[in-house]
Amino acid sequence: MGGTEATGRPRVTQARTVVLFRVGLGLTFLAAFLSMAAQLRDLVGSRGLLPLGEYLGRYQAAGVSWLGRIHTFPTLFWIDHADPLLTAVPLLGAAVSLLMIAGVGGRAVPVLLWILYLSCVAAGRDFFYYQWDNLLLETSFLAIFLPARGTCAAWFRGRPLPEPSPVVVVLLRWVLFRLLFESALAKIVYGADDWLTLKAMTYYYETAPLPSWGGWLVQQFPLHFHQASVFVTFLCELVLPFLIFVRPRAPRLVFFVLQAGFQAIIASTSNYGFFNLLSFALSLLVLDDRHLDLLSTLGRRRAARVATGAAAASSVPGSPAISSEREVAPASAAPGRRPPLGAALRYAPWGLAALILPASTIEGVAYFSRGPFFNQELAPLRRLYAPFRSVNDYHLFPGIVRERIVAEIEGSPLPVHLLVLHARARRARRRVHEHPGRAPLLRSPGGRLPDGAEPVPGEGPGGAASLLLPVPLRHLGGPRAVRRLLAQGAGPPALAADPLLLPSRPLTGLDRAPRAA
Repeated sequence: MGGTEATGRPRVTQARTVVLFRVGLGLTFLAAFLSMAAQLRDLVGSRGLLPLGEYLGRYQAAGVSWLGRIHTFPTLFWIDHADPLLTAVPLLGAAVSLLMIAGVGGRAVPVLLWILYLSCVAAGRDFFYYQWDNLLLETSFLAIFLPARGTCAAWFRGRPLPEPSPVVVVLLRWVLFRLLFESALAKIVYGADDWLTLKAMTYYYETAPLPSWGGWLVQQFPLHFHQASVFVTFLCELVLPFLIFVRPRAPRLVFFVLQAGFQAIIASTSNYGFFNLLSFALSLLVLDDRHLDLLSTLGRRRAARVATGAAAASSVPGSPAISSEREVAPASAAPGRRPPLGAALRYAPWGLAALILPASTIEGVAYFSRGPFFNQELAPLRRLYAPFRSVNDYHLFPGIVRERIVAEIEGSPLPVHLLVLHARARRARRRVHEHPGRAPLLRSPGGRLPDGAEPVPGEGPGGAASLLLPVPLRHLGGPRAVRRLLAQGAGPPALAADPLLLPSRPLTGLDRAPRAA
C-alpha cells in the first residue's frame, strides 16, 4: 500500500492514539480494581452485607446446571469464594492493569482484565450495577480486538506501531456516542420537569449521591449560572456527539477539547470514581495521529511536519514510524496472500460489528420504548448477552432527585441493648452547609436489575432495607466486620446477641418523610 489515499490526501492513521487509549484504559482498570479490593470482601464476604456464598448456594439448591450458572452469573468465584479471594482477585486485576499501562502482555491482558472485572462486579451484584461498571466492561471487551503490540516507549523511540482496525475504532466511537446521546435523550424523555425547565443544576450538587467540595463551591454560584449549565450539558451530550464520526479533523478536535473540559468539570464537582477518566480515554479515539502532532509537546514530531510530504510518509503504515499489523505476513507466505489465520483475524472485526451494532441499538431503543416487543418477544435474545454486561444502554441522570437520603445506624450501650436503624431525608435547599464523606454502602439507582437480567431463584425483592439491615446484625457478631462501612468507626461498644434487642420501629425500609432542617 502507498502512503496516500486515492484522492491524494495522506492516509488517516491512529496507531499513537490507540496507544494512549490503552494507557487510559489501564489507568481506569487500576483505579477500579484498587477501589474494589478495599470493599468487595466487606460487601459480599461471609460476614458481608450480601454474602456471596449464600447467593451461590441458592443457585445450586435450585438445580441450575453448571453451564447455566456460568451464563447467568459469570464469575470465577464459582471455583472458590473464600473471603481472602475477594481481596486477592481485585488485587490481581490491579497488577494486570499495570501490564496494560506498560503495553506488555499482548492481547491476553485485556482478555484477562475483562474476565476479572466481570467476575468481581457479578459477585458484587447490587453494589456494582452502575453504568460506569457497564461502560468499563463494554469498552474493555472491544479493546480485546485492538492491536496487541505498541507502547509509549516504542512510540517515543520511533519504533513501528501497529495500526488498529478502523472497524474496532468505529465501534469504540459508537460506545462514546451512545453514552452521550442516549443520556441526553433520557433527560428529555424522563427528566423534562428537571432539565427542560432549567432547574436540574440548581439542586444537582446538593443531592448528588457522592457530593464533593468542588460541588459545594459551585452550588454557591448564582441562579443564571446553573441554568446556563443545562444548556452546556445538552450541547456536550446532544449536539457535539455527531462530530465524532465526521471526516474533517477540525470538528473532531473541537469535540475532543470540549469533551475533555466537560469531563474535567464533572470530575471536579462530583465524585464518580473512574467514570470521567474512562470517558476521557474513549474521547482520545476521536483523534488521529495528525491531531497528536498538533497537541503533543512530548515527542520530537512537530506540528510543522504535518504540512510536508515527508511527515505524511512517516505517519502511515509501512513508514519508519508506523507500520500496519495487518500488512505484516510471515516470510513463508506467498507474496500478496495472507495466511488463513491472518485472513480470519482481518474479517473478525466485521463479524463483531454485525453483532454489536444491532444488539446495542436494541438496548437503546428498549430503554425508551419499554414496550412488549422488546421486553417479551426479544427477551430470549437479550438474555443471551445481558449477563456479560458488554452491550448496554446508557442514561446518565435522566432526572435529578430533590431529596438526599442520609442513612444512619444508631446504637446504645444501655443495659437493654437498643439498636436503631434510622434514615433521615433532607429536602434540597439553595445552599448546602454539610457534605458527608463518601461511604461504600451504595444502592443501584432505582434498585432494579439491568434489562434482560433475572434474579436468582429464591432471591427476594431486595431494596434498601435488605442492604442496611445486615449492618446491625453483623455488628452483633463482631464490630470489626462492619467497622469500615461506618463513617465514624464501629459506633457503640460491642453488643451481645441478646433476645432483648428490639428495633425502635419496624425496619421496613427508608423513612422518606421530610424532617425539619
